[in-house]
Amino acid sequence: MTTPQSLTDVTVEWMAEALGVALDGIDVETIGAGHGFMGELARVTLHSSDPAVPSSVIVKLPTSDPGGRFIGEMMRVWEREHCFYRDVAPQLNIRVPAALVNILEPPCLVLEDLAPAVPGDHVAGATLDQAERAIDLLSRHHAAWFEHPQLTSFTWMPGLDDPQILTIGDTFNMGWPLFLERFKGELPERVLRWCEQFVVGIPEWIQTHYNDRSTIVHGDFRLDNMFFLDDGGVAVIDWQMSMPDRPRLLLCEQPQRRDAARVRRRSHHALRRRVARGGCAGGCRDARGRSARVPRGAALLRRVLRGEPADHRSRQRARCCTLRRVGPSHLRRRRRFERGDDAGVRMNRSSLQHSATSCLKEHQ
Repeated sequence: MTTPQSLTDVTVEWMAEALGVALDGIDVETIGAGHGFMGELARVTLHSSDPAVPSSVIVKLPTSDPGGRFIGEMMRVWEREHCFYRDVAPQLNIRVPAALVNILEPPCLVLEDLAPAVPGDHVAGATLDQAERAIDLLSRHHAAWFEHPQLTSFTWMPGLDDPQILTIGDTFNMGWPLFLERFKGELPERVLRWCEQFVVGIPEWIQTHYNDRSTIVHGDFRLDNMFFLDDGGVAVIDWQMSMPDRPRLLLCEQPQRRDAARVRRRSHHALRRRVARGGCAGGCRDARGRSARVPRGAALLRRVLRGEPADHRSRQRARCCTLRRVGPSHLRRRRRFERGDDAGVRMNRSSLQHSATSCLKEHQ
């Protein structure tokens, strides 16, 4: 059986043999175009007289883009996702799509179709209910794998001490000029200069944190990778960036809907407390006995490291995810920061450094 290397190679004969079922025909519909650079996705509708055959599945293949392919191979994303579904997924206490076909060479996944579950929308933001469900799910997951004895046996899952992590600086230098071309007008000049300074200190930062108490982190835990189920559960997809790291959750993607500003202001601290309670209940504590920390701020550097296209969604994400915290006091500090007030710069410097560091760790 020849494994398809592009969506045009997905035929009814291959699908029938891969799934071990009788099929009368298939319809291949490309999905997720322009939302990432690591893969090609298609929903494949299956036509069969056998009622046991699912009505549709999701086929996931590596990207055909040479640049994305190079970065994906460098970061071993397809090996990591293959091994995740082989070694970790069967033991999870949270919902992930079932891997019906899982091939490493060449990479190919056929996954359970989670429809009609509601996919999250990174730009529109979460409702309060969705944010609470996501927090509860991640707390359970982090607690289940916190300092788990199997973590050291997953040699395919790189930690911060992996030599490949040190190539982040080179990857940054490759993507930074293009990022500036697309987004320079969206961000304060001081933020751009700080990014350039931060990357230089990555080796020292890794040396400080590589031996932290760890769990399995998703690596890209955002709304676009969540599906909200009718039974109140949440399913999480795209485990290509999973790695051992400190349990943490970025709350810059809590409710962002325009009609929910009042809810957002009232819910911010409640959601942070919910994360802390979940970490304490699950035993996720650092060396000082504190619960898992909740980084604040926004995911700026990940846009450079991913090289995502500058489409409408990308620009909106850059606006609503960069330097975004909730509350009137922060808004006053941010205005002072953007207009160049020295006091505002001093007040934001430590917060910005902590936020960007936390964000890079969660999303690299």
